[in-house]
Amino acid sequence: MAAKVQPSSKASCPPQAEWATQYVVSALGIDPNKERPLYAALQGVLLKGFPDGWSMQVDDKNRLFFWNTTSGESLWVHPDHETFKAVVELQRLSHQQPSACFFLRQVMEQLEASFMLELSSWTGPYEVENGHKYWHSESQNASVWADPCVEVRRRHELRSGLVSACLLDAEQRAAKTTGASFSSTNSRSSGSR
Repeated sequence: MAAKVQPSSKASCPPQAEWATQYVVSALGIDPNKERPLYAALQGVLLKGFPDGWSMQVDDKNRLFFWNTTSGESLWVHPDHETFKAVVELQRLSHQQPSACFFLRQVMEQLEASFMLELSSWTGPYEVENGHKYWHSESQNASVWADPCVEVRRRHELRSGLVSACLLDAEQRAAKTTGASFSSTNSRSSGSR
């Protein structure tokens, strides 16, 4: 969803914390009361800033957008929006599983395998006659001038960090449930003596 938008020299961006709260609730559909751990994890990621080269801008119509100063690309949503949405969907899907913990651990394993596969698909750097370096991926049929492994690692850390936060929440909920059922079982057995 690339847009051709230019930053306005007159308008200013809202404070980062205010924008992050609005983005998590409105753009990602998170209920801060019912989905508190995921809400907090996403807030934390958004408050750390943007991927390299990206910034938040405001156009002449006072609309927020994201602009990559290196490529000139602009987006109406955060550059990691699709990753955020995928994690929100995974979190909600985990609640429908017999074991959210088991499900999310499997997701973590799949993320690790996918990361290693993508990382190994890139070769290089190769040097051209003028001394510039490039990297190549046969499987993606692509060559790039900047080390792609940096971005591959960043995306992996983002995904695995957010899924880890979901897993921690699932483990804490499971511990409370187990503790509550253990406690009620003990009450029943000690009362029947």
